[in-house]
Amino acid sequence: MKANLSTLNLKATAAISTILLRRKKKEDLFAYLNIAAEELARARDTSSALEKISQLIVPKFANWFSIDLIRSGQMEELVLAHEDPEMIQWARQFREAYPIDLQSDSGAAKVIKTGIPSFVPVVTREMIVSSVKEPERLEAILKLNLQSVITVALFNKDVITGVISFISSIDGKYYDKNDLSFAQNLANHIGLSLENARLNEQLQAGERKLEQILTELPAKVVFFRGKELVVETINEATLRNWNKKRSETIGKPLLEILPEMSGQPFPLQLKEVFG
Repeated sequence: MKANLSTLNLKATAAISTILLRRKKKEDLFAYLNIAAEELARARDTSSALEKISQLIVPKFANWFSIDLIRSGQMEELVLAHEDPEMIQWARQFREAYPIDLQSDSGAAKVIKTGIPSFVPVVTREMIVSSVKEPERLEAILKLNLQSVITVALFNKDVITGVISFISSIDGKYYDKNDLSFAQNLANHIGLSLENARLNEQLQAGERKLEQILTELPAKVVFFRGKELVVETINEATLRNWNKKRSETIGKPLLEILPEMSGQPFPLQLKEVFG
């Protein structure tokens, strides 16, 4: 009887420990996701934000972390992260020798075609041997000691733009459904951030083009901001008229640039316009 009670106690303790570990893992994944979302939301430079996220993911969540985008019908690396720089160099050589075949019906190519995640909780040697036919490629992949793999699609609205992959290569470290959910949520945040960055780059390009056009106009053009009439944009014709350099005007109030205009009607009228 005592033996049975002891066994039951051990099983109960093990069950409680498992529940607590799973709860702690969920909390950690939620924290990672929040940090990643904050980094992406406040970053004007998506590349630096993704670098920070890579440092968060590797090695705590994955030994390998990659983001690949579809460009001109081919996969283009955006992020490839691992603790060891030499391994990253090796992986890039491997990718060059064996690029992702978008015509394939498995792996990343299948994810891109269907949008359905590829989730392999436990990778076995038999799986790899049966799917990889080239001896040299097989040998290289086996050396990675793959344990668990998640690959999910990156979306721009309803269009698949690439994939994000997480790989565990530590013995016994396997992904579960919580990890898959985390990967999908992170991919959503990254996809949105990349689209925002693209739109921001388009906006900046448009602003640069407009500024170039205004700069080259023969008429005098100057844009002010606020009641202090801070100069935001000024063209060459105005600079020549004011006998000033661009560095002496951008970001400065009109009356600081041209103090002799103080008390004249023009600055006062402009201030009334800006309310």
